[in-house]
Amino acid sequence: MLLSFCLSLFLTLIVVFIFLNHPLALALNLFFQTLCITVLSTSLLTDPWFSYILFLVFLGGLLVIFAYVSTFAANEKFALSSFSFMCCLVFSLVTFYFCFYGNYLSWKITYLFNFIEDLYSLTTSLVLYSVNIGVLCFLVGYLLLALLIVVRLNRMSDGPLRSF
Repeated sequence: MLLSFCLSLFLTLIVVFIFLNHPLALALNLFFQTLCITVLSTSLLTDPWFSYILFLVFLGGLLVIFAYVSTFAANEKFALSSFSFMCCLVFSLVTFYFCFYGNYLSWKITYLFNFIEDLYSLTTSLVLYSVNIGVLCFLVGYLLLALLIVVRLNRMSDGPLRSF
């Protein structure tokens, strides 16, 4: 049930994305798409850490986009035209109907999710038990060190373009 809802919401958000023209509305739509992808991949995969890391990376990028765009489009209002609203409403109703009442679609989605889970478990076991585990640990440590250095170099006075 949750998978069908997230999938139909994700498809609806993709269509809504076409009709938006304000940068902050686009960023909000992208946030909800990322949230849907995170919920879908968390429920499908046996190890949810990849989903959490993906969500945090996208959230960090959206924070940067929000800080940058809010300096340029601070007082600009956005509105959705009635034609765009009706198109989005019709598409969302059709999508919800097919995701909740379409047995053929749910069978195909279940088959696809099982295939992805099998593929993920195969690749995860190959990565974790390979002979290059030392190189992998070195890269993780190097990225952590780079993150700490970047955080240390950024001062509070040299932060975003404007103070909030």
